Amino acid sequence: MWQRSAIFSIIICIILYFTTFTPFISDNVQQIYITISHFNTRSEDYSSYDTINIGFSLFEFEQTKLNEIQLKHEYNLTAIVHYRKRLSYVKKMVKYLFDTQLFKEIIIWNSNPHINLTLQQINIDLNMIKFIRIINSKENITHKIKYLACSEANTSACFFIYDKWYRPYYIKSLIASFYSNPNTLHFISNYLNKEIDVPTSFSWTDYGCIFLRKYAQQHLNLINKYLTHDQNLLHLIDDLFLIWFNDIPIQLNIDSQHHSSNLLYNESVVAIRKLQYSLHRDRFISNNTLFFHKQNHNSSIYVKSPSFNDRFIFFSNVLAIYDDHKVHDISFHNTWKAVDGNISTCWQTNRTIYSGDFFAIDFLYAQTNITFVLIVSHNRITQANLEMSISFNGIWWIPYESFRGQFNEGFKSFRYIKFKAINNHSNQSFQVCDIQMISKEKTLTNRQSLDM
Repeated sequence: MWQRSAIFSIIICIILYFTTFTPFISDNVQQIYITISHFNTRSEDYSSYDTINIGFSLFEFEQTKLNEIQLKHEYNLTAIVHYRKRLSYVKKMVKYLFDTQLFKEIIIWNSNPHINLTLQQINIDLNMIKFIRIINSKENITHKIKYLACSEANTSACFFIYDKWYRPYYIKSLIASFYSNPNTLHFISNYLNKEIDVPTSFSWTDYGCIFLRKYAQQHLNLINKYLTHDQNLLHLIDDLFLIWFNDIPIQLNIDSQHHSSNLLYNESVVAIRKLQYSLHRDRFISNNTLFFHKQNHNSSIYVKSPSFNDRFIFFSNVLAIYDDHKVHDISFHNTWKAVDGNISTCWQTNRTIYSGDFFAIDFLYAQTNITFVLIVSHNRITQANLEMSISFNGIWWIPYESFRGQFNEGFKSFRYIKFKAINNHSNQSFQVCDIQMISKEKTLTNRQSLDM
């Protein structure tokens, strides 16, 4: 079936629904519903064509799936839940984390020295006992918890969550992001705030983050070396973790409402000044620095958001902040608006489209027969001039081309799909309102109605 001589069809249905419901764009703009679905149909001989893109082979697909298994084995995960006072949230989170079957162990770190937390209080099932460990701290060392707990883990990487933040809809997406680039930091962030110009490389680590255990141990060593006699800076440990790592983390952006954004900004400024002073002093004294810049992942920086149902990640190369000398109103430019399940909210780029600009979808792992609906509000000419391509790893891409609507079997399996501008589009921006994955049963029904 996967032989390169066999060409199968993939039906791409473009369904246009004309509507006036796009509140922040204009009253007359059209929303375009694009359904991309894959069906097995008859095999045909296209040997008469000079060139035809055959897509991915079965061997490439199997190698991708094998690599996914190897990564999960090499970088197995411990989930760390910080308990302070919200026991009901901890119970829900532990149950959810266990049910995902994505973690080798779960550590509950109790930072309340006045309470001795037990497994009985968590109300766990008997089959969960061997996977859960409770660490009762004798003192409240809030700012060090995630690093101390991770250093105690029996795995090579850790996921951390605070008990006040029970929003599990992004965990699978965050883990998939980690496995695509395990050597850097991965965070859930809602830094977007139209009132202040927050640097996009800072994240709140309490809302969900994944990093290697060796980075936690490294950070503890730096804390002991540089902050032992400077206790007033201990509350900046999380900021320093990002700064001392000295590489831009990979962030998944969610909703932009955040009551502590001003605190984040102020603490980050203080941390930067402290770091700058230390670096200058260290370089002046020893002519070298401990905090050299390193890049642990692809040099391309994207804005990303997990879907509201945790089934895929939407991302783009068009950043919300693109001019360092300008304060941006970025309330419309959060990628979360494209995947929040609400077609009345749309992600819109804050500048016109240039050749090479794109938006893309990461379906978390290599899959076969993916069917989804892409709802956009940019015009039809813009959409028609976007090059579609697929990938297994987000690095090597194959253009998704057809001859008379016929596609090779090699286009049925992929992890990433990208829509890239091949020309400049004057006065046009990307406007994506929603992405909906469709079940196989519904797809067949739609196909039957289209064939009628």
